[in-house]
Amino acid sequence: MRTTFISTRSMSEATRLTLLKSQVKFAQASQEAVTGRFADVGIALGHKTGQTVSFRQDIERLDSISKSNDVASTRLDAAQLTLKGLVSQADAFNKSAILYASAPNGALSTSEAQAMFNSFLDKLNSTNDGAYLFAGINSDVKPVAYSTAAETSVQTAFAAVSGGNPATVSPAAMAAFLDGPFADLFNDTNWKANWSQASDTNIRSRVATNEMIDTSTNANEQPFRDLMRAATMMSQLGNAQLPAETQRVVAQKASSILSSALTALSNVQATLGVSEQRIADSNERMSLQKDMIGNRIGMLEGVDQAEASVRVNELEKQIEMSYAITGKIQKLNILDYL
Repeated sequence: MRTTFISTRSMSEATRLTLLKSQVKFAQASQEAVTGRFADVGIALGHKTGQTVSFRQDIERLDSISKSNDVASTRLDAAQLTLKGLVSQADAFNKSAILYASAPNGALSTSEAQAMFNSFLDKLNSTNDGAYLFAGINSDVKPVAYSTAAETSVQTAFAAVSGGNPATVSPAAMAAFLDGPFADLFNDTNWKANWSQASDTNIRSRVATNEMIDTSTNANEQPFRDLMRAATMMSQLGNAQLPAETQRVVAQKASSILSSALTALSNVQATLGVSEQRIADSNERMSLQKDMIGNRIGMLEGVDQAEASVRVNELEKQIEMSYAITGKIQKLNILDYL
């Protein structure tokens, strides 16, 4: 005769192990019911796990580009707003120069011209989040300053034509000076040596996985130099010591330069506007890409949340029953049956 010994301890241990497994399954089912995603993607998908990892990396890359696009868009918006103000001031300055050309000594004072000069400088040195908008890639350096070198170069050049006595400068001499030595002060070499620390290279941003564009401009562009040239001309040369006809030449030349600069500034605005549109188009495409990738991930990792909720309820009942059975087993005592 064979007897088998079954202790209450072994029965309790078996029930305890079953209870632990049920608790693990309950936690996993609860997580799946809430997230709609496998609790353990690696076990559920096996060799297909690599696909979801790759898809999630794609989404992270697109999110990174989107954040970069937000920064670029903010910079472009700030630049456009500054340019709008610059154009408005330049247009008003041009109108004043035209009036001054018809009535020297009255329509435009030197102090008014100096104020416009300072305003142009302020606009070209505008910042956004601590970065200079018109410095190109040198965004941590003030792009334009009326340095000692710039001031000296203007004074030296004018002294050569005036001989220290502005009242003797003829209209013809002034015209030749403005088109020659004075214009040379704002050529590429002298502008960068005496006025500008901006870089010719604009900030480039990756606006899509396969697309990079310029997302800034710089103060070395011709229209910005022309604005400062006209403002310097009127504030430093268009003074009451010059003969009236000579002052008229200065004002006419300043107006001509401002008119050209205004047209060029419109082109700069248009160029930045194209960049803004390309960013908007890229963001729209990336949003669609992320939706498509998200759907692919959902097809691989997704679970039926309703079914997971049913499993949660069933497992909860099983766990409650296990607790009840374990409690009864622990109360069993052989002495009760002797």
